Amino acid sequence: MKRFAEEMKRFAWLDVPYLIRAGVISREEAAAHKEAFLELLKSNDKKVKVSAWLDVPRLIEAGVISREEAAAHKEAFLELLESKDVRTKRWAQSIIPDLIRAGVISREEAAAHKEGILKLLKSANVRTRWNAWLRVPYLIRAGVISREEAAAHKEAFLELLESEDEKVKPFAWDDVPRLIEAGVISKEDLASPRPES
Repeated sequence: MKRFAEEMKRFAWLDVPYLIRAGVISREEAAAHKEAFLELLKSNDKKVKVSAWLDVPRLIEAGVISREEAAAHKEAFLELLESKDVRTKRWAQSIIPDLIRAGVISREEAAAHKEGILKLLKSANVRTRWNAWLRVPYLIRAGVISREEAAAHKEAFLELLESEDEKVKPFAWDDVPRLIEAGVISKEDLASPRPES
């Protein structure tokens, strides 16, 4: 029952910035209840916790919470980057650039967890691996991982281009221009034959 209540609270906060923009509620009315949102950032339910952290940049931008209020709970976010649950870790990694831009965490704090990021780039699960590569250009721009660190694992990405997974293969090809632009792979990499696995 507690989890259901937390999920309902979390979904309510998802719409708050839109409701403020539409003039349905005021920034002050939403901010009067911000403690309820800040509690979600420390939830024991990882799904609720990750979802709440996804909302943090938008709620800061809407003026409902401050970057300092969110940053006071950043250890709860950083713990998600070390989660044993791959899905939780993957979603947490996707939020890193937005939280850095919002001033909630520093690039150094995020970079302290980059081993987990780099490990997912080589995941045996092709969907997990593709999802990790999808975020590489953003993480490079945010200064969390370097171009060279990502490029050291580029064979793991190039294998996705030949994947038998019907969803992964076309999406991986969609990522090629961004990874070339980020300097992680080159056009020559696409032309060279891949070693047999």
